[in-house]
Amino acid sequence: MPTMKNERIPTNDNLQIPVVVSIVFLSILGLAVRPPLLRKVIFATILFLSYFWLWKTQSDNLVKDYSLGLWVATNVFCLNDLVGLCSWDGDVQKAVVRKRKDKKVTGRNGWVEREMKEGVGKKEGEEGKEEIWTQPFIARLQWALELWNAKRGVGWEHEVPGLRNRSNSTSRTRRKTLSGFILAQITELTKCGLLYFIGDVLMQMNPSFLTHGPAFNEQVWWLKPTVLGHVLAARGSINATYVVGSALWVLGRVALSGVNGKGKEDMEDLLDEWPPLFGSFLEVWSVRNVWR
Repeated sequence: MPTMKNERIPTNDNLQIPVVVSIVFLSILGLAVRPPLLRKVIFATILFLSYFWLWKTQSDNLVKDYSLGLWVATNVFCLNDLVGLCSWDGDVQKAVVRKRKDKKVTGRNGWVEREMKEGVGKKEGEEGKEEIWTQPFIARLQWALELWNAKRGVGWEHEVPGLRNRSNSTSRTRRKTLSGFILAQITELTKCGLLYFIGDVLMQMNPSFLTHGPAFNEQVWWLKPTVLGHVLAARGSINATYVVGSALWVLGRVALSGVNGKGKEDMEDLLDEWPPLFGSFLEVWSVRNVWR
């Protein structure tokens, strides 16, 4: 029987979901609004709501609180880069831009001539720069949603160099078409399920994962390696969420914008926005290669 000190007493648990929804809404709105001063006010509000959620709320479900709490805390650090640091020193809508896509023109030396024309009368680095701050609110809101959702900066100037070229050649070839991309995601989802199953079996063997199990240092030596099951299960579940989300996002974009009918290059650009989340187990010697 659990003692009273082991029981979690709910505190403001009915406010947890509304506060999280408010944080999501304000995070996107804070990137979309035009006045930098208003952006600072929204950022300060997000800081207060995050503090309230992390220190003033609690439910009887430790796993839910842990998972949502990680997201709330991580969101603060991500917004600090975009809303805090950029807007205090300038303007996030001017400091953070998408990667420029080269415009290819069919014909003899057409591409070179077009690029030269675009550069006339502009300072270095300004060619083709997206002036999102001049766009209507709806366009800025869509821009903000895409930026907020791109935690790794895929498709933006601050993207890690070479991020999208780390998957093997076979995987890159399969991901160039919509059908190939969906097939690759289904295959990856199957691997995630298998990985989670193996991790779960290892955790079931370890009594320390039980609610009232023994301490880790009290185990026999041959049981201690099973703690790696938590790592395997975590990777499987995190990657599965990413895989399903990427497939739904791509299918939604295709359905809404009809990008599938706009040509091969547009489809490749869309699929290129979703590189693999994790690297190979054979590259565990490098954090950057494994955690992308």
